[in-house]
Amino acid sequence: MDVAHRAGRTVYQKLPQDKRDAFFELALYPTKASAIVNELYITAGKNHLYAAQGRIGANDLAQEARALFAADAALTDEYNHTLAHGKWDHMMDQTHIGYTFWNEPPLNAMPAVTEVQPVSGPRMAVAVEGLPFASSRDVGFLALPAFDVYNRQTQFIEAFNRGTALLIFPRARIAMDQAK
Repeated sequence: MDVAHRAGRTVYQKLPQDKRDAFFELALYPTKASAIVNELYITAGKNHLYAAQGRIGANDLAQEARALFAADAALTDEYNHTLAHGKWDHMMDQTHIGYTFWNEPPLNAMPAVTEVQPVSGPRMAVAVEGLPFASSRDVGFLALPAFDVYNRQTQFIEAFNRGTALLIFPRARIAMDQAK
């Protein structure tokens, strides 16, 4: 969860019992709900990227997205049915996940996620920052964007395993001379 939510939770726990409902309504719920929904969309987007690259980590992200969607439903239920002994029933029922156009959808719909089936054995692949796909020994060529001596750019490449078996490869450090 984000820093604002953690700080809010700390304040909430220090409040007298009779002040907690108001704080939950006005501060804690909005920060926690926003954090969950933002994390859900970020996780689903990262899942799409990882799935397109054939990363088995896409499966973990799909599971995490499902858990975030469930956490949002549980938080809504807490507001509607537990807060102030159910005083605010249906207060947070408005659909807020799954908009694809301006009109409100009939219900919350989890963003689509994808799972990938790992290949048998170890299979190394490489992703280059800024590209939506990855390369392995079987497919293609990847290149980093051009560097120049003026802007001191940084880029990353990431090696990962697409397979079911442990991938072992030696770590190497690449040093590049800086142009003077």
